[in-house]
Amino acid sequence: MTERDSDTIDRPRTALVTGSARRVGRAIAAALIADGWHVLVHARDAGAAERAALELGAFASAGADLADVAGVTHLTEAARAAFAGRGLDLLVNSASSFEQHAEWGDGGADGWARAFDVNARAPYLLTAALTDLLGAALGCVVNVSDRAAHEHWTSHPLHAASKAALESLTISGAKALARAGVRVNAVVPGNILPPESWSRERIERVAAAGELSSLAALVDAIRELVADASRTGEIVHL
Repeated sequence: MTERDSDTIDRPRTALVTGSARRVGRAIAAALIADGWHVLVHARDAGAAERAALELGAFASAGADLADVAGVTHLTEAARAAFAGRGLDLLVNSASSFEQHAEWGDGGADGWARAFDVNARAPYLLTAALTDLLGAALGCVVNVSDRAAHEHWTSHPLHAASKAALESLTISGAKALARAGVRVNAVVPGNILPPESWSRERIERVAAAGELSSLAALVDAIRELVADASRTGEIVHL
């Protein structure tokens, strides 16, 4: 793990953004860093996390496979080490597993486990394990969901179901953690960055139909949820 000097007068706000070495998570981390936050960048691979942290100017980095409970524990310990004595203002559960199983019934037990372990179990375990750090800062959790949770896709059904589970955990978490001073919300973007498996023709077709969401809108929604201390238990559709 890499770390920069943290001795500042203003005590910058702190954030852990999972899956922040690439794609959507990276954009969220970059925006927070631009706003002056101390961000812990995470990736499944420690080397990738460290490279991203250096490129973004992040405060710290950690590698952990969130499909593995031991990986969740390792990331929890990394967050505690990075933000000891200051609390955690924001946890963004952005890491996601998008299983490439096209139709209902594909994927089997392994596909089921990967989707739910990364998309639902890891956010739940991280939030529970870091509640004290979040509570110390009166911080908040933002879970990044997916419109698939509401559209009930017949393709990629495991991804859709796991994101629906994440939204359920958002509501129950908001209720359960209110006494600890921790707020829990979720944002539901549409297609922001198309899957890497998509052809150029498909991307152009979706873009032309106006079905690509804005990264800027997602980042602004997270900023708004952080700034408004009255908001918890919300599922914000973009």
